[in-house]
Amino acid sequence: MEHHKIGYMLGMICGFVAGLLIIFVLSRLIRKMGGKFGTFKCGKEGAYDERQLQARGKAYKVGFFSLILYVTVASILGDMCNIPLLMSFGGLWIGVCIAIFVFATVCIWEDAYMSLQENAKGINMMFLFVGVLNLLTGIVNVREGIPFLDNGRISYRYTNLIVAVLFLALILMFDLKLLYNKKQEDDEE
Repeated sequence: MEHHKIGYMLGMICGFVAGLLIIFVLSRLIRKMGGKFGTFKCGKEGAYDERQLQARGKAYKVGFFSLILYVTVASILGDMCNIPLLMSFGGLWIGVCIAIFVFATVCIWEDAYMSLQENAKGINMMFLFVGVLNLLTGIVNVREGIPFLDNGRISYRYTNLIVAVLFLALILMFDLKLLYNKKQEDDEE
């Protein structure tokens, strides 16, 4: 296991807290602007219709059970099979990303991902921004020669790369569904 100096750990904690603070400030600004941010409105009553709410509930359930299954497999591999590959911060983030991907995929294919006030361009731009930003950070780690495995476990330094794969896969899934919907509309005409 990698041991770090107290200054390094405090820096990591401060970075995490700074990220949360930025999210808090942005959410406050969005609320002050009347809930408008780019192409969608936040927190508006009736943003999803009843069918979308049911589909989202199903997606939450499937995503949750995907995460439980992943953690169970990771625990069995780590404790019973003595393969600790997934029992690390980076390894467990793979499970979180899988659960988010499953949730978003179910929502996308059930036409329940976007609320009534959102549009696809805003979602694509946000996913692309987050995906590319994390990809660049991940590439820096790869170029620095940081090993993927640290004492047989996935290194936490590859979390950005894992998140980048998630968001880029979500863009692909989202755009495939948009193309499918467009083809369906064209076929009906």
